[in-house]
Amino acid sequence: MALRRGPVVRDPYWGAGALPWWKGQLHTHTARSFDGDPNVPPVRRSALYQAAEYDFLVFTDHDRVTVPSGDGLPAAGGAAGRPFLAMPGVESTDGSAHLGVWLLGDEASAAVVDPPIVPSARPPAERIESWAAAGALVCCNHPNHVSAPLTPEQLESWAGAGVPFRFVEVFNTLANRSPEALAHNLEVWRRAITAAGPEQPVWATATDDSHRADVGNSWITVAAPALTPAALRQALLAGRFYASSGVQFSFVGADLEANGILASAPGATTIRFVGDVGAPRHQVEGDTAHYHPQPGDRWIRVEASDAAGRTAWSQPFWIDA
Repeated sequence: MALRRGPVVRDPYWGAGALPWWKGQLHTHTARSFDGDPNVPPVRRSALYQAAEYDFLVFTDHDRVTVPSGDGLPAAGGAAGRPFLAMPGVESTDGSAHLGVWLLGDEASAAVVDPPIVPSARPPAERIESWAAAGALVCCNHPNHVSAPLTPEQLESWAGAGVPFRFVEVFNTLANRSPEALAHNLEVWRRAITAAGPEQPVWATATDDSHRADVGNSWITVAAPALTPAALRQALLAGRFYASSGVQFSFVGADLEANGILASAPGATTIRFVGDVGAPRHQVEGDTAHYHPQPGDRWIRVEASDAAGRTAWSQPFWIDA
């Protein structure tokens, strides 16, 4: 979008106001994981998220491709008439990296087999390449976690070399135990965004990573025309979603009237516009704010936090001078 005065803002949310928004979970485990709860098989995991008023989930059991309906196709159908979509995936698990692999749509249908077609013992960049070639969407999970730590330098190198991961898990309810953990993940994401550039953008997710019966602490909210694997896949690749640990945006996007990037998040106490250098370029105490990009801004993302520290993270808006 070209602002009335100033640069062109590449708005991942352009057109989202005319679309329904869907709440989803991209990282969750069932009894099929080696460390999963034996009392939470896939059908119960779906039921837990349906009861928590989610609209979709992707199963990501450790090194097991879990297929919701048992026939290789996504299963739909929610409680009390509420639509719900469960989709197949896997967490490719090795000490070198835990990778979220989402098998959405026809593009990935050939990979919906168990055991996974890509061995988890392979080096992470090779695994990412192979899963992406098979049609999967790939996320670098919990970079801060001791089980498989990832450094900013690693993801910067991969992104700069064109390794086709498109997502970084910036918040994980299970793994994020401190402000330092979150700061690490945000720095990993920042370096990946800049190294990948605007033509191969890297988007942020927030997840529960539930292994037990607890759900509903983190999620993404996606603007898509329909609750289908194809529509969700397209929206995820376009970055038409935000990540949250408890705050919801009522609006986020480029706005002609505000002549900048506008964000509104009911219940938020602080809104920050964070630049490519990693520091806030503008901060407002309140639940609504806007920012006009300044010379030197390469990209801007928005954070909205409440008094308890719960946060919503927008995707980056690239700025064309």
